[in-house]
Amino acid sequence: MALDSAGHVYVTGQSQGAGTGIDYATVAYDPKGNQLWAARYNGPANGDDIVNGIAVDSKTGHVYVTGQSQGTETGSDYATVAYDFQGNQLWAARYHGSVVGSSDGAVAIAVDTSTGNVYTTGLSEIPPSSNASGSIGSRYASKTVAYDSRGNQLWVAMDCSDQAPFKCGDPKAIAVDSKSGTVYVTGGRYNPMLGDTSFGTLAYDSTGTQLWIAEVHGEFAEAVGIALGPTGNIYLTGPNLLPSGRIYTTVAYDPGGTQLWRKAYQMAVGPDSIPSAIAVDSNTGNVYVAGQGRGFGSTDFATVAYDSNGNQLWVADNSEGLANTIAVDSRTGNVYVAGESQGAGGGLDYATVVYDSSGHQLWTARHSTGFPWPSPVPEFGFSVSGATIAVDSNTGNVYVTGQGQGTGTGTDFTTIAYSQDTTPPVTAASASPGPNSNGWNNTNVTVTLNSTDSESGGSGVKQIQYALSGAQTLDTQAVPGSTTSALISAEGTTTLNYFGTDNAGNAEQSKALTVQIDKTPPVVSGMPATGCALWPPNGRMVQVGTVMAADALSGVAPGSFQMTGSSNEPSDPNNPDVVITPNGSGGYAVQLRAARLGSGTGRVYTLQATATDMAGNTITSTATCSVPRNHSTAVAH
Repeated sequence: MALDSAGHVYVTGQSQGAGTGIDYATVAYDPKGNQLWAARYNGPANGDDIVNGIAVDSKTGHVYVTGQSQGTETGSDYATVAYDFQGNQLWAARYHGSVVGSSDGAVAIAVDTSTGNVYTTGLSEIPPSSNASGSIGSRYASKTVAYDSRGNQLWVAMDCSDQAPFKCGDPKAIAVDSKSGTVYVTGGRYNPMLGDTSFGTLAYDSTGTQLWIAEVHGEFAEAVGIALGPTGNIYLTGPNLLPSGRIYTTVAYDPGGTQLWRKAYQMAVGPDSIPSAIAVDSNTGNVYVAGQGRGFGSTDFATVAYDSNGNQLWVADNSEGLANTIAVDSRTGNVYVAGESQGAGGGLDYATVVYDSSGHQLWTARHSTGFPWPSPVPEFGFSVSGATIAVDSNTGNVYVTGQGQGTGTGTDFTTIAYSQDTTPPVTAASASPGPNSNGWNNTNVTVTLNSTDSESGGSGVKQIQYALSGAQTLDTQAVPGSTTSALISAEGTTTLNYFGTDNAGNAEQSKALTVQIDKTPPVVSGMPATGCALWPPNGRMVQVGTVMAADALSGVAPGSFQMTGSSNEPSDPNNPDVVITPNGSGGYAVQLRAARLGSGTGRVYTLQATATDMAGNTITSTATCSVPRNHSTAVAH
């Protein structure tokens, strides 16, 4: 499977023809799954044509497929076919080595988007070799064939030594660096004298001249996947056999062929760990390897992440089954792994597992192929349904393709699209009790956070994160799920910052809610002191206080500060005994008349001040002043 820059999806595979044996079949879909075109290729012998690879030139939209095709009196050939973006065949190019009747065939293909050149690699039989160092019969060797964009053969390069021990390449993957034009081929290098293989990687320039060859020696070791990093480094992975079982071996080279690092990984679940695919994040340079671990009755997906320097970042073990393909979204850093898994009904499902760049599982998806789960489980590296995955970094859409059981049609191409969630959740904050009209509370406040991810294709809320600052502080809390609450009790202004994250890793912009709490009523000052008395009772007005109200948090509500005065003896309305006058500073000057009735027991003035703050807290302050009957009880004010 391959994608173009417009989001079109191209799938290729085998299809039974009408009297033509098995043919190449290539299908194009738009991003919504509508079939754009389907094209078939039948070789000249009307025999079986087995397609093994597909590539797309993102500039021209041309689609290239390659594989093994039955030739006319040649045996099997490399066969590479080019289509334009509408599915019209542009050209078909075939290659066969010098041994007639051999089973030559291409296994992988890559296209240089700068030049439009197309590169295929595979196996081709070569004749016997004999020289002073020994002799050996005919054998298969790695051959890489280059074509220009019009299908003209540019060159053929072979990886096979005519000197003992007569090592020959067994290619599995190919990649081309469109900046330098360098072509990289990797796989195994077979040693016929020892009967084992090692990793073998070759670099060719754009003219087919071999630049370097690098080997990683091991027992029955071979690279199965290759990927290029943003700086031009080359990363490959494959299995290697140790006494403890098979392990992942991942190797990095610089563009000059110098080994940068080599890392091994073996799952704890059992003795065998077999990698099947590798991918590199074009932004960070992080390297991701997916594969399978089997042993002690368990078969798991196992994904390992390294940074560009080979430091292991994380390992994710998911008991889904047999992983055989991986892709990374360079926009989000999310990693997608797909393969086969036993379904709930005992059938064979496609299983897709998604991780964020830190290795946290975001979501899983399954799709039934309609096939029964094989028993026994196939050897590692064998894909039962041919599952392949690709991700469109522009839209985040994820595509998985392979085989599926049709209804009355036998085996069909099956392609599943997952609409990637690129929309963050929406989190709302609700305060209880809510603030008054002035924006203040005078009790504790509970803020409830509810996050939703309800758009079509939403992956669901993973967690809510929040923190408190200001009057009340709390470090960031990450709470799983879509709801949580925070109790705010401190007086003053507290800011609650919060945001939600969904299971696809989308995080909304942080929001803020300000909570203002004032539980303390205002303070009234300047009231007459206890024991206030006026003497002599000469009828004059005496200032007994300048009364003020203040509130350190929310402030005194405008118009709420009131002052009243009364007396237990009658007062002349035209000549009042209590005079309360605003002082121009928000307070009141209070004057009382030093007078009393001669027949009474003395006059008592009662003063009352009331103030309410912005939060609704109210204070009432009361004081008394007397004009005593007898001088002996008077204290001059």
